[in-house]
Amino acid sequence: MRRTAQILFSKRLFSSQPEPPPSLYSFLQPSIFTLKTTNQPQQQNPQNFHENPTSNSTSLTQKSNLETTLQHSLSNDNTDEAWKSFKSLTNTSSLPSKHLTNSLITHLSSIPSTLNLKRAFASVVFVLEKNPSLLEYETVRTLLESMRIANTSAPALALVKSMFKNRFFVPFEMWGGVLIDMCRKNGSFCGFLGVFDECCRIAFDEKVGFLRPDLAACNAALECCCREVESVGDAEKVVETMSVLGIKPDCNSFGLLAYLYAVKGLDEKVIELEDLIGRLGVSDKRDFFHNLICGYVKSGNLESVSATVLRGLNEGDERSFSQETCDEVVKGFMQNGDYKSLANLIIESQNVEPSSVSVERSFGYGVITACVNLNLLDKAHGILDEMNTRGASVGLGVYVPILKAYCKEQRTAEAAQLVTDICSLGLRLEVSTYDALIESSMSCQDFQSAFSLFRDMRESRIQELKGSYLTIMTGLTEHHRPELMAGFLDEVVEDPRIEIGTHDWNSIIHAFCKAGRLEDARRTFRRMTFLQFEPNDQTYLSLINGYVNVEKYFSVLMLWNEVKRKICGDGEKTFKLDSSLVDAFLYALVKGGFFDAVMQVVEKSQEMKIFVDKWRYKQAFMEKHKKLRVSKVRQRNFRKMEALIAFKNWADHGFVIGRDSSKKLLKWCNAMKVFVKLLVIFWALVNVEEVKSHGVQPLSIIAVEKAVIALDSSAYIKASPSVLGVNNEKNKEWITLEYSSSSPSINDWIGVFSPASFSSSTCLPENARVGPPYLCTAPIKYQFANFSNPKYKDTGKGSLKLQLINQRSDYSFALFSGGVSSPKLVAVSNIVAFANPNAPLYPRLAQGKIWNEMTVTWTSGYSIDEAQPFVEWGPKGGEQKRSLAVTLTFDRASMCGAPARTVGWRDPGFIHTGFLKELWPNLAYTYKLGHKLLNGTYIWSDIYQFKASPYPGQNSVQRVIIFGDMGKDEADGSNEYNNFQRGSLNTTKQLVDDLKNYDIVFHIGDITYANGYLSQWDQFTSQIEPIASRVPYMIASGNHERDWPGSGSFYGNMDSGGECGVLAETMFFVPAENRAKFWYATDYGMFRFCIADTEHDWREGTEQYNFIEHCLASVDRQKQPWLIFIAHRVLGYSSTDFYANEGSFAEPMGRDDLQKLWQKYKVDIAIYGHAHSYERTCAIYQNICTSKETRHYKGSLNGTIHVVAGGGGASLSDFSTLKPNWSIFRDSDYGFVKLTAFDHSNLLFEYKKSRDGKVYDSFRISRDYRDILACVVDSCPSMSMAS
Repeated sequence: MRRTAQILFSKRLFSSQPEPPPSLYSFLQPSIFTLKTTNQPQQQNPQNFHENPTSNSTSLTQKSNLETTLQHSLSNDNTDEAWKSFKSLTNTSSLPSKHLTNSLITHLSSIPSTLNLKRAFASVVFVLEKNPSLLEYETVRTLLESMRIANTSAPALALVKSMFKNRFFVPFEMWGGVLIDMCRKNGSFCGFLGVFDECCRIAFDEKVGFLRPDLAACNAALECCCREVESVGDAEKVVETMSVLGIKPDCNSFGLLAYLYAVKGLDEKVIELEDLIGRLGVSDKRDFFHNLICGYVKSGNLESVSATVLRGLNEGDERSFSQETCDEVVKGFMQNGDYKSLANLIIESQNVEPSSVSVERSFGYGVITACVNLNLLDKAHGILDEMNTRGASVGLGVYVPILKAYCKEQRTAEAAQLVTDICSLGLRLEVSTYDALIESSMSCQDFQSAFSLFRDMRESRIQELKGSYLTIMTGLTEHHRPELMAGFLDEVVEDPRIEIGTHDWNSIIHAFCKAGRLEDARRTFRRMTFLQFEPNDQTYLSLINGYVNVEKYFSVLMLWNEVKRKICGDGEKTFKLDSSLVDAFLYALVKGGFFDAVMQVVEKSQEMKIFVDKWRYKQAFMEKHKKLRVSKVRQRNFRKMEALIAFKNWADHGFVIGRDSSKKLLKWCNAMKVFVKLLVIFWALVNVEEVKSHGVQPLSIIAVEKAVIALDSSAYIKASPSVLGVNNEKNKEWITLEYSSSSPSINDWIGVFSPASFSSSTCLPENARVGPPYLCTAPIKYQFANFSNPKYKDTGKGSLKLQLINQRSDYSFALFSGGVSSPKLVAVSNIVAFANPNAPLYPRLAQGKIWNEMTVTWTSGYSIDEAQPFVEWGPKGGEQKRSLAVTLTFDRASMCGAPARTVGWRDPGFIHTGFLKELWPNLAYTYKLGHKLLNGTYIWSDIYQFKASPYPGQNSVQRVIIFGDMGKDEADGSNEYNNFQRGSLNTTKQLVDDLKNYDIVFHIGDITYANGYLSQWDQFTSQIEPIASRVPYMIASGNHERDWPGSGSFYGNMDSGGECGVLAETMFFVPAENRAKFWYATDYGMFRFCIADTEHDWREGTEQYNFIEHCLASVDRQKQPWLIFIAHRVLGYSSTDFYANEGSFAEPMGRDDLQKLWQKYKVDIAIYGHAHSYERTCAIYQNICTSKETRHYKGSLNGTIHVVAGGGGASLSDFSTLKPNWSIFRDSDYGFVKLTAFDHSNLLFEYKKSRDGKVYDSFRISRDYRDILACVVDSCPSMSMAS
């Protein structure tokens, strides 16, 4: 055997002669232990080291003193002093005793310090060179372990080689494993291979048995040969060495060889190796298959990869491949772009895998999980699509990883669609998967996806619904969405798997009351009692508090009468009053002046022995009725007087009623009668069966995917007239609907559909995984059948007037039962259409890229293949000319997600933009839109007019309107869940009425709130047409236009409903260099406007930050003194409650980087939207007001005035109860701001309310150019000696 070993090691290709010791100087820098290479032998007799009479050694006394100092320093952990003593000894060619030497090295090794580790290493190498006998095995082991912790493999290898060179042999088990760990951690065994070779040589040649490497060492050497060097000869020699050593290869050994043979294409070797594995009885071949696949992947042999996978699945009882193996398979196929072959491999694997294999252990699950882990989710989709294309059976193993990825990335809308597809295939997901998806949907406020997922859970007959039900209800409660809670509860109330109690209804009622939506609270209360859920004290407390907040005390009286019946009713379950309910009733009834009822409550509280704090009600009486005096009241209202006196006596003389003003009492009593009558009327109106809500996109509540056909031959719906646009109103007209149902309900509703055909024959799926529903699209608007017909539920007949606009297609109207959550199609109307649905419509003016250019954008049904678009324009009363227009459109694939690319999709038609150039400043122009058909016919719009913009710096009166977050509304009252009634229409009306008194409009984000329902953009452009056709209508990008996960927006929410900016960028022109990056500058006379895009990163170092600085820096303030910064989200200051809760009183990171630019370039006013209210700050910089003035600023502002103007029409925001000292004026109402520049020195700012157009806040700025030039804090460069 020894002769075999000698021959083997003499032929090793990777063996080498012993290397000289490494340079310690390069490792220590500097060090006293630098080894210098000389031609003289470096090793000397250890005995002669101490006995050389010519050496400059210390006397025994000096050595003893140094050793004593060294011992003392080590005892006191004085490392530096110990090292100094050791150096003193070694400088004189002397070494301390064996005990001290090992103690020092051990001490240095134990300190987690690179310096001391270097000292320990240098000390050991020095002792090895001078006198190895002084070292102990344990000392070396300690040093190597410290090196392993510090991950310093190179010095460790050098140390072992030095040990071999100086014949200091330490048992392999004390250092081998440590060295292997370090090399593995550093990703290379090449350095270890030389050590392994030398170790084997010494073990055989010198018969040092304890140096024989173990299996781990052999595998490490083998891994170097197979995976790093890729040398077949070296690898087989390592195997021969293992045989000589008597070490039996394990699975890892065979796997490494398999990898090498696969890389080299040695298939015969692979077969021999596999045969050997079988003969050796190795049962677990997962490592073998893993390495074999890795080798084939590296060599690009994908056919062998597929064959190996299928063979492994055939031979394995359980999952044969780890996730790491699946990752390698995916990398191999994706590097070649061959996902089709990978899809085929999954299909074949499903045929091979036993049916008992679980989802998580299937090969398909591993492959799709690998795609997800490798950020190849789109490729996973491609695999899934390919499998569907081939008609293969797709198992849950393919779907589940994609669902988990959606859940992790909060792409919940797509997850919900995929779950629907899974359920349609008859596959059943686990409850935990549903729970995770629903929780993710609720956390990102994608409530519709959560509802869809829960419906799928119910339809899959899953029993454990409680967890997801509570997740949805809790999430809706936290996000203050009672209308969705009510709809959700109504949908699931009859499901026996869900335990619904009074507390669930109480949560909804409480939320409605807290929001001031008392009609909805009362409707929920009626629904609750109808379904035989018994109200409790919390139910009534919520209602009472809600009514008291809006001073509806008569409603509280009605509640008391109801509670009283419960308490006194015979044969009914008793209802017990508690102190909280008594307190609430007494306070409200005293406030309302219903003293008879007050005394009834007092009587019941006394019967039940409930303590009552009388002082609180005396105080309530005095606050509300302090002017009431009694004189001859008994002659007018004896019963009222009796109750009043009884209350007085009960309250123990808490107040005095005079006797000298009977007229005032009579007047009060008469007023109370009128008040009661009015409240009775109001109460009747409250009880009219109708559904109202706020805060939801109107069309999103319709469960389109659940629509079914339930046509009733006796039901009908008729629309007239059938042809629209033939009178004066070409593009807008009212129609009348008449309808009837044999089974009328308060939940019946009418949907307006365009195109008129919405049957499944015209439906297109979003992709191959999602089948089309019966309803292809949501209606463009809807209304409940009883909206204008209170008796519809009794008669089954009704009529309705709706306003339609021309939207390039025909219309039909559908009558549905089942409410919006479970719509059933009962009847469909005749078709209605405009005379020319393709006509050019809704022009929108906008500033061009230079000051004397105006653009006009409009929508039509004509493509450029059908007609040539142009604008005919010229000076008013002067010669007209024509300018060709460019045409844009987009398709469903341009949308980022649902609902924009599913039920919200509607063909946008064609958007044309004409450029009117070289305009004369402030001159009036006329224009009309035209299309020249192929047959030579012209299609014309109405004639419009506008005034050209002033040139930059022109000294004329210039007036600007700015607002945000307007949205749209329906003049006919449809889409009644809309939360913009009536603020949007009021703002529009005021601007239309005041059209002659302003020159340009800035709508700074959240334009339509279409939220993915594309039909609403046409509705919006129609609503603003009287404005946008006359003055430039400039827009900014908001979250409801742009935000969508994974689309490049700064915020990853789903506010755009899948539009991801496409609609805003296409429907409106802005003078941006790239409309996908919605920031731009525009000049209007004495104004420079810098419009930022808060849905893209604005922080320092970004492209947008550079634009903002350039926009602010490049303006000539002598010509354009008024510098205005505009953005959607509040980057400056706002005390709106949600910003106050953030703690920053603005968008997080909003002003961190920008305020230095505002200050440096002296921005006058910064205006924002997003917060649906109005607020103005002082002139401010870094949270400090720079001026005490609030109304008339004179001279330099020394800061910037920040304004929130987000009250254009969307539901109003609340302010923080804390009003910061920088907040000058704030108002939670609808309105807009107006800037008027009278000249270069005088600017007027006004805030007007939409309801009346009156000014409610204003200020002036008066200054000269020198005031702009003046230096203020952080606005001028620092002074130098040169300046």
